[in-house]
Amino acid sequence: MQFHLPKPLRGWREFVGEVGIIVVGVLIALGAEQLVDNWHWRNTVKAQKAALDEDVSGMWESMSARMVVQGCLDKRLNELKVVFQRYDRGLPLGIIAPIGRPARWNATQDALRMASADGSLSHI
Repeated sequence: MQFHLPKPLRGWREFVGEVGIIVVGVLIALGAEQLVDNWHWRNTVKAQKAALDEDVSGMWESMSARMVVQGCLDKRLNELKVVFQRYDRGLPLGIIAPIGRPARWNATQDALRMASADGSLSHI
C-alpha cells in the first residue's frame, strides 16, 4: 500500500480552488439531503392524510347512525324516567323485560394523535 503525503499548496489560486471543491461538495450533499427529506415527508403526509380521512369517515358514520336512532333513544330515556319516578314514590317499577342499551359507535382520533406526534401535521 502506498501512502502519499499531501503536496503543499503553491499560492492563493490553488487554495481557493481546493476550498471551492469542498464548498461544492458540501452544497451537493446538502441538496441531496433536502431531496431525501422532501421525499420522506411527502410519503409520510400522504399516509397520514389517508389515515385522517379514514378516521373522519368513521366519525361521520357514527354521527349519522346516532342521528338515525336518536328518536328511539329519546323515547327510551323518557320510559326510564318514568321507571325512576315510580322508584322514588315507592311504587313497583313496572319493568317486564331486561333494559337494553343502544349500540355504541366508537370513533377514534388515533390518526390525529399520530400526525401530531410525528410532526407530519405541520407538513400537511
